[in-house]
Order: sequence, then structure tokens, then C-alpha cells
Amino acid sequence: MNDFSRPSISIFAEYKNALGKYVDFKGRSRPREFWSFALLNIPLLVVASVISPDFAMVLWIALLVPYWAAVVRRLHDTNRSGWYFLISIIPFVGGLVLIFWLCQPSTSGYNSYGADSL
Repeated sequence: MNDFSRPSISIFAEYKNALGKYVDFKGRSRPREFWSFALLNIPLLVVASVISPDFAMVLWIALLVPYWAAVVRRLHDTNRSGWYFLISIIPFVGGLVLIFWLCQPSTSGYNSYGADSL
């Protein structure tokens, strides 16, 4: 069964779960948890920018570390070191490579970053 087809937990619950691990750079993050967090931040920040640009900036700064943690955990889920996140520093190509890695399927079972969590 595809990870995105799990009906037992909502996208908002996945978002809350990812936000709850806001400074946890260890462990693994399944694709649905990561993408729920990453993609729900976009409309949240758009609405915040309509309300107030200053509020949007504060919210963006507040969500920055949780996003980094989610990216690192997602890289761990694909059996890559979290330090690969730094490839995004390379202009143009680095961000594309990082997105490619984040879209990779999870490694099933146990990898060097822990057990597979459902």
C-alpha cells in the first residue's frame, strides 16, 4: 500500500505531528508527514502575508527550524545523512537535487537512522 493512501490519519494530523517534532533532527519522517508539513506551510504563509507582512515574516522564522528538522528526518528516511540538506546551498542545481531526494520512496524496514515507522 502506498504511504499517501493511508486513510487513518488526516493531513492536518500529519502536519501537527511534524510540527510537534520541531527540534527533532533524529529519526525518520515518512513522505506524507513531510509533504503535509511542507505544503501546508505555503497557504499558511500566504494568508499570513495578506494579514500582515510583519506577521508573515515572524511566522516564516518560527517555521524555519521545524522545516529544517523535517527535511533532515525525510533524508534519514531515504537513508541519507541530514548533512545532504546543505546541497541546497548550490545555486539552481542544489535545490533541484534536494527535491529529487525528498521525493524518493522510503527505505522499508530498518536503516542506519532507525526503524521504519508507520
